[in-house]
Amino acid sequence: MVLLMKDLWDQLHKDIPPAERVAERTAWKRAQQRALAVIHLNCERDQKRLIAEAESGFEVWDTLSQRYASSDIAHVMRIEKKFGQVHKRERQTIEQ
Repeated sequence: MVLLMKDLWDQLHKDIPPAERVAERTAWKRAQQRALAVIHLNCERDQKRLIAEAESGFEVWDTLSQRYASSDIAHVMRIEKKFGQVHKRERQTIEQ
């Protein structure tokens, strides 16, 4: 959602322009770097270890989606159950 909000989602999936189209290639690289930064800022420590070597937003997204994306309904149900069991304790902040 953050990538959509920052107009980076479509940029994330664009192919790199040819070298002779310098301005487009520079804009593509800048968008990939912004996407890379946004994704890193929204990842947990363990996830950051998986993507530490990535050089573009697309590479990060591809790595994370291969690791975490699943169409397995049992997996989705486990996540929904776990999410439903999360409760904020009295002294916890929303972030915690």
